[in-house]
Amino acid sequence: MLTGDNKHSADAVARQLGMDTVIAEVLPEDKAEAVRKLQAKGRNMAMVGDGVNDAPALAQADVGIAIGAGTDVSVETADVVLVKNDPSDVSRSIQLAREKRILGKERKMKIVTLIARLLLGIIFFVFGLNGFFNFISMGPLPSGLAGQFIGALAQSHYFWVVAGLQVLGGTLLLVNRFVLLGLVLLGPIIVNILLFHLFLNPSGIGLGIVVTILWLIVFYAHRQYFSGILAQPT
Repeated sequence: MLTGDNKHSADAVARQLGMDTVIAEVLPEDKAEAVRKLQAKGRNMAMVGDGVNDAPALAQADVGIAIGAGTDVSVETADVVLVKNDPSDVSRSIQLAREKRILGKERKMKIVTLIARLLLGIIFFVFGLNGFFNFISMGPLPSGLAGQFIGALAQSHYFWVVAGLQVLGGTLLLVNRFVLLGLVLLGPIIVNILLFHLFLNPSGIGLGIVVTILWLIVFYAHRQYFSGILAQPT
């Protein structure tokens, strides 16, 4: 409580309201300074007031809350106005703000997950089809062990199996059906891509890192469904 009233009266009101911090006998021009000192301690301050003398403190606070029946100056200065003139609406306003912030974060996460899922699906669907139809030129085979490794995959037709899994996993992500199965199918392929570029062909590891990040974003959004994998049997 921040008030210009005497300490005795302020303490009495504070006891009735269950407040344990009282700053009393504050001059009107010092209210804003009192808020500033509390902010300097790292606190996020909300100030509730209704008078002309409260306007500087309302402006200084991180959130200024004015009583609707208060003076025009305090109403115009505040960020929030309690139109019902009920101070208990302060707690309800804070709770509503917290709920909206949580909903905002959840919405942003859903958008990020949607973009990651579509990009991951497109990448594996296109490159998987390319394994069958070769409509995107991948250039000459790399030299050394990397080229021998790719050649062995192609000659043994093992590469077609990998390409088919890429098409299937990418399709599931694109149509948003059986997304967990899509992640399970593509996870080992991504690991192989990373290991191939890490040990045999470092020049192409950039795309491997990109698909890994996209996979992790989608996985994080569905992590609750994988919680049983690491759970210890009781």
